[in-house]
Amino acid sequence: MTDTTCLFTTGSLSFGTSGFSGAAGSHPGRSREKNEDRYELDAQAGFMLVVDGIGGHAGGDVAAGLAADSIRRRMRVADAPAVDRVRDAIQLANQRILQRSAQDPTMNGMACVLTLAAFSDGALTVGHVGDSRLYRLTAGGITKLTHDHSPIGDREDRGELTEIEAMRHPRRNEVFRDVGSQPHDAADEDFIELFSTGLDRDAAVLLCSDGLSDMVSSVEIQRIVRTEAGDPAAVVAALIDASNAAGGNDNITVVYLEGPDFPDRIRTGATLPLTPTPMAVEAEVLHAHRPVPKRTIAWQPYVFLVIGALIGVLSTLVLVKS
Repeated sequence: MTDTTCLFTTGSLSFGTSGFSGAAGSHPGRSREKNEDRYELDAQAGFMLVVDGIGGHAGGDVAAGLAADSIRRRMRVADAPAVDRVRDAIQLANQRILQRSAQDPTMNGMACVLTLAAFSDGALTVGHVGDSRLYRLTAGGITKLTHDHSPIGDREDRGELTEIEAMRHPRRNEVFRDVGSQPHDAADEDFIELFSTGLDRDAAVLLCSDGLSDMVSSVEIQRIVRTEAGDPAAVVAALIDASNAAGGNDNITVVYLEGPDFPDRIRTGATLPLTPTPMAVEAEVLHAHRPVPKRTIAWQPYVFLVIGALIGVLSTLVLVKS
């Protein structure tokens, strides 16, 4: 076990009469003094949340804290369908971060990425922005349900890079969607990836920041979950330990929820190969579009390509005229 003096975990929680149970935890990792991740696992209100403050930017931890607080407040008021509350919660988080930035110039540009999942009656409603992740695990394998809104994550999702190649890529940490850096309407095509999908009693879901997914492959995540299934707190601790053992280069946050039949089913399927399955296609997509580059660091190379093309065209025109 790694040193857990900085590990804050909820322990295991039972989700009412559904039979689902879960746990959550966060650790600063081995390279960061400050933990800019935030999380929530609320059994009563039925939602899970991971927020990752964008490191290297002013106020990443402040942005994450503001987003988490805004989302908790909205999700705990059950006055609308889950899809509306999830969309509203992320929009409110974006507005609140922008308001704080306007009040304090030193916080200008602060932002975060996040994944929010509301759980009710065997269904998940997910709102996602950035490169945190949501996986579903069954006896048949592990499936990444969210897209990474980043140049490298987009290439991985399209099959241009393998998972390991993407994990090792020097531009892995760039994102072109975030919460807080600029104004958005909730319905903007380049803002919230929103979808719903089923969650059976023999399945589990895992939300995490990139502090886990950049250090631990999906196959290894599946192996650890299979080993520790039935004890959600042990699952969370083992995943955090694995990320730290691999280097712990970033803050690590894990939120985990499993169905009552999952432990037996995943062990029954232990002879199945440990391989990730393709991204789920059965999810009911409510508002998910291919990401459009938005952050300066991500779209800067495309600007140079456009400028180069324009220079080429102008040079051709000059030669033709002369």
